[in-house]
Amino acid sequence: MEAITAAATAMDGGAVGGAIPPLYTPKRLGTRLLCAYWDHYRDTRGGAQGVAQFATAVAFQEIGGYRDDLFMSEDVEFFHRLAAHGRSVNAPVVILDELRVRPSTRRYDQWSSLRMLWWQNPVTARLRLSSPRMWRHWYQSTVR
Repeated sequence: MEAITAAATAMDGGAVGGAIPPLYTPKRLGTRLLCAYWDHYRDTRGGAQGVAQFATAVAFQEIGGYRDDLFMSEDVEFFHRLAAHGRSVNAPVVILDELRVRPSTRRYDQWSSLRMLWWQNPVTARLRLSSPRMWRHWYQSTVR
């Protein structure tokens, strides 16, 4: 409830959208380090993962929402367009750093650190983003 209230307050204050950063807590050191790297990467580049992104309905419609032709990084691509839209209409896109969302770490806990590094490194993450064949292992190996 706190996250919804904070997001609504930000948009009521003029923000066109934003995000609440994730707090991943995987069991193994290697995957914790990978998550820490991605946190640093997002922080230094002003991005946001799609764990808890939000946008006004108008902004979401104006930028065309999430691209359904991307199999990976659609959240990063969406946030990039949202931030550009915010700049074009002189409205902020905010990161609510005082909050955190705790996503599932099942994949981190069940896949090896090397496998996660392969699928989440910046080079692989940019390869053939719209290829279902390229990303079939990410989706066909869903962990429960």
